[in-house]
Amino acid sequence: MYLTRTGRQYQYSTPPINQADTGGNAHRGQSSQIPTDAHITPYIGDLMDTKAKEERIKAEDRRLRTLFKELPKDTKALYDGLIKRAAYMRATLEDYERDLDDKGYVESFVQSKDLAPYERERPVARLYNAMNKNYQSIIKQLKDALPEPAAVDVSNEMMRFAIRK
Repeated sequence: MYLTRTGRQYQYSTPPINQADTGGNAHRGQSSQIPTDAHITPYIGDLMDTKAKEERIKAEDRRLRTLFKELPKDTKALYDGLIKRAAYMRATLEDYERDLDDKGYVESFVQSKDLAPYERERPVARLYNAMNKNYQSIIKQLKDALPEPAAVDVSNEMMRFAIRK
């Protein structure tokens, strides 16, 4: 199946079948029988409403930006791209997790009609693992940019002590 996009809408369509193929096979020797539950990654199975995903991205973006509100403006600008990427990655990882929970990490795969099917890792599982690693790296970079809470607490305590006297 193909995934086509028109504006913000996505829809599935079947690939063109070579009618001259006497073996009943589609383009490149693949079976002309297309399973109804086929899916294309990274757009997983039943597609999430893009507006709902955009809202989740915006909510995560706002959450991360509130953590950085104390940083100087020029420093904040350096981390703007990382915050946007982290927000997008978190929403996408949630979609991948839902798909993996529903359909599992492995699938039965047939290389050809002459060979027995075998289980292999689903492509979305590989995407999830790679993106999760990158997400963790971005979050660590963002966390390291935050001021140390202990240093902030100590300076606050010193101010409270100085004001009391």
